[in-house]
Amino acid sequence: MRITCGSFQREQDDNRHEDISCDDNVVEQNDDKGLDAGSQGDINRNHHAQSGRRKSKIKPLCTTRWVERHTALRNFADLYEPLIECLASIANAVGRKWDHKSKTEALGLLHQIRSSGFIVAFQTAAYTFGFTKTLSQSLQGSTMDVIEGYTHVKTVTEQLQKVRDNAEEEFSTVYSKSEAMAKTAGVTLSKPRLCGRQTERANVTAPDLESYYRRSFFIPFTDDLVSQLRGRFKSLSSHALQALLLLPSNLSRLSGDALQNLTTYYSPDLPSASNVLQEIQLWKCHW
Repeated sequence: MRITCGSFQREQDDNRHEDISCDDNVVEQNDDKGLDAGSQGDINRNHHAQSGRRKSKIKPLCTTRWVERHTALRNFADLYEPLIECLASIANAVGRKWDHKSKTEALGLLHQIRSSGFIVAFQTAAYTFGFTKTLSQSLQGSTMDVIEGYTHVKTVTEQLQKVRDNAEEEFSTVYSKSEAMAKTAGVTLSKPRLCGRQTERANVTAPDLESYYRRSFFIPFTDDLVSQLRGRFKSLSSHALQALLLLPSNLSRLSGDALQNLTTYYSPDLPSASNVLQEIQLWKCHW
């Protein structure tokens, strides 16, 4: 999966993350290939009849609205079972005639979304992006200032690092959901064939299936997500932005630690760094 736009664009490496990013491609293909208006309607009608709830159609991954990507993942999960039924009907030409191209594309997509790699990658992305949903909404809103934004990013990044550090425990939840999704698809999770030397995909050794997918998917994906957040919201920029606390409207939020960070960061440019505390007190009295 990728995080796109501004602060959350995850740069895709086609070789390293080929397996992890497959769900991104399939969600986009479901909107552009093999699913015309009729088949999309079949998906919705089947799902409405089974669940009794009204669901929207599968949406493409939005390139500008971050939160819409979370919505696309949720909708895909909700419509996963009727999507499989629809693609199987198209591939087997059940109920109506389909041209060769549509049947071929439907069969390819069906195989893709029922593969073990796709299922684990999808659940991994859905779980980790759950930590960034509120952040996406806040950053694209109009009520959060820069300082609050950096604070929120720091909180999310620290929590994702904890998830990474406790990968064995955290991934157990993801793996359970993956098994349930595989059961819905009528398949059993399996490990791809490994060889002695492999350069194009994950070839890690693991004592069991859960450990293999944790090492091949969950840990690299979480590591990359944390790295992207830290790279785009560098600590140096955070220290510099704390100078905004000197604005009259933000003075009440200026803590002792923040003042110390500002003094340390700007000390080479201050005419008299030893008098900063007194100057700040005078500045507060002035406003």
